[in-house]
Amino acid sequence: MAKKAKKKKKQTVLSRGFGSQSLTTELAHVEALLRREQWLEAHSLLIRLKASHPNNLDILAYLLEVHYELGHLLQYQATCEDFLAIKPNDARVNFLLGYAYVLNYYPLLGIKQYRYAIERWPDHPGSVEGKEHLAMIEPNLSEVLDSMGLKNPDDWEVGLLYEQARAYTETGQAAKAITSATSLIEKRTDFLAGYNILALAYLANDQYKDAIATLQSQLKQHPDSILLRANLIRFLSLRGNFTEAETHKSQLLANSSTDLDDLTRKAEALAYLDDMAAIVDLLATVPPDLEKDNRPLVSGLFHHLAAVALVCQGDVKAARKQWNLALELYPDLAVAKENLDDLDMTSTFKEGPWPFELNSWVENGAYQDLRQVAIAMTPERTPQPALIAAVETLLTDYPFISELVPVWLKRGSPRARMLAMIIAKSCPNEAHVAAVNEFVAGTDGSESQRYHMASYFAQRHQLTVPKIWLYGEWHRNPLLATYEIVPDPVVLQSPEAEQLLHKALKKIALESAKAAETAEVYLKQALEIEPNNPVLLNNLALAYSHQERLIESRQVTQQIVDEYPEDIDSRVAIAQIYLEETNLDAAEAVLNEVLRCSCLTEDALVSLLLTRSRLLMLQGKEDMARLWFQEVLPMVKEHPLLRQLGFGARK
Repeated sequence: MAKKAKKKKKQTVLSRGFGSQSLTTELAHVEALLRREQWLEAHSLLIRLKASHPNNLDILAYLLEVHYELGHLLQYQATCEDFLAIKPNDARVNFLLGYAYVLNYYPLLGIKQYRYAIERWPDHPGSVEGKEHLAMIEPNLSEVLDSMGLKNPDDWEVGLLYEQARAYTETGQAAKAITSATSLIEKRTDFLAGYNILALAYLANDQYKDAIATLQSQLKQHPDSILLRANLIRFLSLRGNFTEAETHKSQLLANSSTDLDDLTRKAEALAYLDDMAAIVDLLATVPPDLEKDNRPLVSGLFHHLAAVALVCQGDVKAARKQWNLALELYPDLAVAKENLDDLDMTSTFKEGPWPFELNSWVENGAYQDLRQVAIAMTPERTPQPALIAAVETLLTDYPFISELVPVWLKRGSPRARMLAMIIAKSCPNEAHVAAVNEFVAGTDGSESQRYHMASYFAQRHQLTVPKIWLYGEWHRNPLLATYEIVPDPVVLQSPEAEQLLHKALKKIALESAKAAETAEVYLKQALEIEPNNPVLLNNLALAYSHQERLIESRQVTQQIVDEYPEDIDSRVAIAQIYLEETNLDAAEAVLNEVLRCSCLTEDALVSLLLTRSRLLMLQGKEDMARLWFQEVLPMVKEHPLLRQLGFGARK
């Protein structure tokens, strides 16, 4: 480097009448996005419009289409309800709401809604599909009620209230869910599932103490309830209170029920407690399903958690089988798909396994604030003020998140681990730094993540671990990316030499033999003024190289190395010559010395970045090259050479 002196089937859309001129323009934009099937962009715009126009039917109509196309079925259902709250006599949306209930498995609500719509609008086209769905659901009505623990014919209303409370909870309408669950309990004080859904509604409404108290009071009366105890373990874990949660494990495991729902609840609770051995033991108790070729099948979530546990115990082959079973039972189980994909990654970038996605660790309020943290992220290696402010707000509003940072580093999803890393970097208090050191010292997460956190905290003198697991082995004192970029030193004293160098650099940048000849003339004139100046000699060697006078280039470079052993540019340059000669061992030896330098100019670091990346690629260490490149690049992404090569920040 020249050295300076310094397509799906669409739903029919409801008729729309545009409102104000500004809204008309925005909705026209939405219409254009829908024609191009840019569903995510349309969704973002519509959510913003809904915030300022919550009762606009045009916006809600568009949202119905977008939610359906994106597969946001719960939001689709909630939007139907919002629409009907404004326009209850819209026949089409009444039928769509019945369909939404069926899709989201609220069969009683689906039956009630379809019966109402068919009776009210018997000749509407939607009644045909409605009758077909009723014909499938109604014969199983007693079975549906039985699955809720409801045995009497008059339990229909109880079942409806239960589904309504569950639906409100799952669509983010926690206050309504609490009202429905309270009415349910008043109607049936002995209905255990009612207390459970009330606890879930309290949790969704950020009434954590009420949620815990509800479960604890009912467990005193029903100590053998797997439903209540598993949820209590989960609730305690969500606040990082794993010690108290652990006290309930023995009673949970003492219940030998092989009911499929109970098995799933047990596995979920054990996953929160990180007891993977117990999950593997639980898998061995699953009875064969006579209707499924005598295979031991439970649920998609159960088999996903079993797969996570098996990977943790080193049985990858069995884990893969369990993930395939999970997807057979629940093809849309994203966490199983993502874990399977991760399983095939190299160790450098493999993050798994992880049992839960981020939204299984936090309720809606904290989840939205975590999204704000993610939005505030920038490519910079060091957190910027907006990100730090977002993290501070998050931890002020939800102090329990700090308790989850070490958990997410160890066994969080990629998104949860990324946020834990950001929180630790933005708020490097004692607890977070300790969590990072524990993470770096282990083998959880990807080598890429551990290397990054080790480099970042080592540069700030907060890394205390003696060794790091990288590339399949333990490394003591590994070569971390802990560089500080320093200004270019003043290396030329003469203004005349400075001017000649500047003219030479312009010619060298053209990378042609003819221009390099002219640069050589300028540089030799400058060397007459300041003999043996390393900057001038480095650029002279580069000019020789552009003229393919490689022997002379090597001689000049070696001269600089011999006379100025601390000169970074010449050492990187000699390493580049070794690479041209395919002497990889010699190049590596030189670069390893340079890698331990803590202070480099931006030019020197860019040269080191590119040269070592090339060395690693030639050595067949592609993952190591990617890791090194992605770690150093953010430090120098504004450099013009990297922008020219397509790697740096573009302006």
